[in-house]
Amino acid sequence: MAQVARGTPANPAPIKALDRFFGFFGAGWRTDGAYSSNVVAFNGFAEEDFTASGNGTGIDFLTTPVGATSRRSAVKFRANGALELQPQAGAPTLGTAAGQIVFDANAGAFKGHDGTRWWRLTNLPRFSATTNVDHYLAAGAWTRIPFNVAEANDQGAFAAAAGRFTAAEAGLHAFHANLAYRRNGTSAPTAFEAQLYRNGAPAGGAGRR
Repeated sequence: MAQVARGTPANPAPIKALDRFFGFFGAGWRTDGAYSSNVVAFNGFAEEDFTASGNGTGIDFLTTPVGATSRRSAVKFRANGALELQPQAGAPTLGTAAGQIVFDANAGAFKGHDGTRWWRLTNLPRFSATTNVDHYLAAGAWTRIPFNVAEANDQGAFAAAAGRFTAAEAGLHAFHANLAYRRNGTSAPTAFEAQLYRNGAPAGGAGRR
């Protein structure tokens, strides 16, 4: 299929932005004894209204997701040379193989598949928090110290009011903390221990300083 102008052959009009001026389409015979609609396509389209000084174009690859019957744009090559992965509602669950990359609109991140699962490549959940009050620690007793001021909080995964980080998805997460104490009066602590909690229970061993 091709369209090189608007209007009619006898009276052509200029191509407009987003007009498709060529396309290749594919359909297939189904188990119900009928042909599908055009479920795969490769189109060339205008990125701008065509003028004597501007003929910007792009290429659009359209596929049909597993379990669906209608095609949608999957990948575009834009006029500026950019490769554009069209945002999907989430990482695919079928037909995945190592090396695939998708833009997960729900996570707002690119994800890559290693053959087993999807891994977040961008927009990682990160936070930096501090505590803005003094906490008095009784000798030989554990005291929970809330980090109640979020200085940075990508994706909002850290809740300052509760001092709690909630993982956006399964995976390995690394945490680093800097803790210090000062003497209160004449007391002289001989040891200082810190313990992280996961889901309300101690996680790992306590660190002694």
